[in-house]
Amino acid sequence: MANFSHLAKLEVSGDKTVDFTIFQIEGEPSLQIVAASENNRTYFNELLRKGGKRQAKKKVDAATIKSNREEDRVLYAKHIVKGWTDVVDANGKTVAFTEGECLGFLSSLPDWLFDELRTFASDIQNF
Repeated sequence: MANFSHLAKLEVSGDKTVDFTIFQIEGEPSLQIVAASENNRTYFNELLRKGGKRQAKKKVDAATIKSNREEDRVLYAKHIVKGWTDVVDANGKTVAFTEGECLGFLSSLPDWLFDELRTFASDIQNF
């Protein structure tokens, strides 16, 4: 059999971080994120656990989509966003990164902007 070991370099590590800069926000805050993929074992395992509950709601409607997005905000604060720079509060004060502050920030993002983050984080080619 041929040796295809040269393809191993295409594998993405579950802990490789990249910057996701939010150009739409003044000051252009940047989130340091890891991939939202099966390479990120803690994220993927929790997603699979929640998947059973999501599958049980066979009806897909606006409420289900919103509920899934809110669950993803929690998962992203816990497993995807690992740090940030230039994130400020409403008074312009720099906010230190914590999981709780991250959830507050992600929850405050408009849905369309959070969806951009989800799309970027789930595209393995960004990593």
